[in-house]
Amino acid sequence: MVVPAGLRGLRGSLSCLEVLTNLGYPAAKTAVILNRVRPGGLGLGQVAKFLGRAPELVVTYSEMLEECATLGVPVLSAQPDGATAREIQALAEFVAGVPVAV
Repeated sequence: MVVPAGLRGLRGSLSCLEVLTNLGYPAAKTAVILNRVRPGGLGLGQVAKFLGRAPELVVTYSEMLEECATLGVPVLSAQPDGATAREIQALAEFVAGVPVAV
């Protein structure tokens, strides 16, 4: 589940996690990806406490994402060694379940 880093998104995500739990869906089969984390926002400890679990991955907000989306350029091509590219790489590997070559 991709979870927005703001309070409203966290509340909705918590509700969704509770529904999945009530339906008997195993927590081990879900993943929380905290998206668009900004400096000065909620800390990871606060998010983990609120959701009752730590996010498996965190993708921080970067203007690079906006610029690349506008230009139609993959982040991994624009700044292959940048922090944002490393986070996107980690996300791809997590979803694929294997290391992804770039």
